[in-house]
Amino acid sequence: MCVAALPLLSLGLSIAGGVASYQAAKSQADAQNQMYRENARDANKAADNQYAALQHKSIQERNAADQKLFENNIDALRARSQARTSAGEAGVTGLSVNALVNDLWAQQGRRDDATMQNYQTARDDAYAQMDQVKANTQSRINSVQRAKSPSFLPFLIGGISGGLGAFG
Repeated sequence: MCVAALPLLSLGLSIAGGVASYQAAKSQADAQNQMYRENARDANKAADNQYAALQHKSIQERNAADQKLFENNIDALRARSQARTSAGEAGVTGLSVNALVNDLWAQQGRRDDATMQNYQTARDDAYAQMDQVKANTQSRINSVQRAKSPSFLPFLIGGISGGLGAFG
């Protein structure tokens, strides 16, 4: 009787071993997927911080450009006023005064254009850095692979075939 039960016992143990192997593989896949989720969360949080810093820098650049434009306007207004006042005190009128005032307007325009060009360059650089942050974030997320959940069937078949070997 005991000898006849040995193949059944072997089959049962073999199936139990297959179940245990499946559980271990599933736990390993779950742990890998948890690591993937944590890595993705951390990468996105780091990206959010970098985006915030770049946006803050962009706002500062815009504020500096606005301030520079304001100062350019005041300086140009002062220069035009001084030119008109000086011309009036000297008794000079006409085309030469108009030419001087127009030149002062042109100088202000060139300074304003340079200020805006500098701001736009800084803004474009910030956008390029944001694109790089996005690429780095995706690369960091992709550096940790997801695991596929194992199928129970191969473990069951392995356990059954190992146990059936005891019958043969």
